[in-house]
Amino acid sequence: MARIWIVEDDPQIGLLIEMTVKKAGHEPMRMPDGVQLERAIEREPLPDLLLLDLMLREKNGFVLLREWKERMKTRAIPVIIISARSAEHDKVRGLELGAEDYITKPFGVRELQARIQAALRRRSGRLCSCPIRGTSMWTACARN
Repeated sequence: MARIWIVEDDPQIGLLIEMTVKKAGHEPMRMPDGVQLERAIEREPLPDLLLLDLMLREKNGFVLLREWKERMKTRAIPVIIISARSAEHDKVRGLELGAEDYITKPFGVRELQARIQAALRRRSGRLCSCPIRGTSMWTACARN
């Protein structure tokens, strides 16, 4: 079970995403804006994946994504953008800022589940098996 944070200001869409994450067997935590995201970073165990809307009050999702990727403790955690902004330049900007994937609204629940699973697989694939010297045991280690 993965811990997945959701930053979405629309309560209905946020609930749909939360239910989709929960139905897939993961642990969702939903927040409406960047202020709550900042609080969670400081107070909560970090997630395995962040689902991020772009059109938020106060700080937009592009700013939050840039800050997320600049922060040492969150930069390795993948981000999937979920946004109504469907222009190519928005998608390219999000991916260039470090997003793992970009989903446009409206989206299908099965597509969202599949993209979440793919991002989590890629995240776990960033681990490698390395032998411990002098033993026959193997352990996971983070690649540089």
